[in-house]
Amino acid sequence: RQFMSGIGMVAGLTAIAAIVHQLPFGTTDTHHLQAGLFAAGGMALMYLVLIMIELCPKQLSAFQRWSYAGFYLDEAYTRLTLKLWPIDWVSAEKMSTKA
Repeated sequence: RQFMSGIGMVAGLTAIAAIVHQLPFGTTDTHHLQAGLFAAGGMALMYLVLIMIELCPKQLSAFQRWSYAGFYLDEAYTRLTLKLWPIDWVSAEKMSTKA
């Protein structure tokens, strides 16, 4: 069942891409070898890390924990956002007294 849904998604996305490429947007499709090699290298690196995590989970447990948490990038972005646009936090007591 999952295999068939995966095949359906790939077929659907391929059909959408083929249709969109035929629309007259005035752009040309050109190959960018360096960008393709960079993307392929990045994906190969990700697969290598996944293989290493499977082969030596104990040695890479800290890395696995950090990567599962998204390397805590959301924490940095949240701090930056609150620094740029501070929020006046309302306590639960104030909210309950208003009601």
